[in-house]
Amino acid sequence: MHHVFDLNPTSLSELCTQWQMPRHTAAQIFDWVYAKKIIDPAKFSNIAARHRRHLAENLAFHQSSVIETHSASDGTRKMLLQWPDRGHPSATSEGSTAISLPQSSDPNRQVECVMIPSPPRYTACISSQIGCPVGCRFCASGLGGLDGNLTTGQIIEQVHRLNCLREIDRLTNIVFMGMGEPLANFNAVTSAIRTINSP
Repeated sequence: MHHVFDLNPTSLSELCTQWQMPRHTAAQIFDWVYAKKIIDPAKFSNIAARHRRHLAENLAFHQSSVIETHSASDGTRKMLLQWPDRGHPSATSEGSTAISLPQSSDPNRQVECVMIPSPPRYTACISSQIGCPVGCRFCASGLGGLDGNLTTGQIIEQVHRLNCLREIDRLTNIVFMGMGEPLANFNAVTSAIRTINSP
């Protein structure tokens, strides 16, 4: 099953063609997901019903589970996310690093993402890795070591989850100041940025 957030407009369009759907279906899917913030294919009303069923069976949307959420008095929202099978951090996907990293044997390895409000600015602070290889003394992210890189889709999914929070219209900024060292996962991070800017 393909993760929708691992796909860019070109790759999704090619996939829709393989599925014998009109090429413009890709643009419709991206509009529902990114602009309208809807991830249930059954609600993609301008796409044929048979194609909606196919999308539901072959396209994954939110793969992570929200374990905890915390809200601060200033409106800051923090999400703790768990990926299925620990997110397969060593798996490669479009735009992800080719370096093979070990999967964690600890099922409790998770990542955090945060929405920081400063109206009219709403900033997403997201993670790029599971754990961190740097080990800065002032940061707790690296205490458990590095379990692996997040894929392009896992990075974008964090942004999408924060952008779907009811209290904001849309995110205006993204910073990679969550778990991990983004330059150590350069390919996936840059691929995520290009995809976010393309719809």
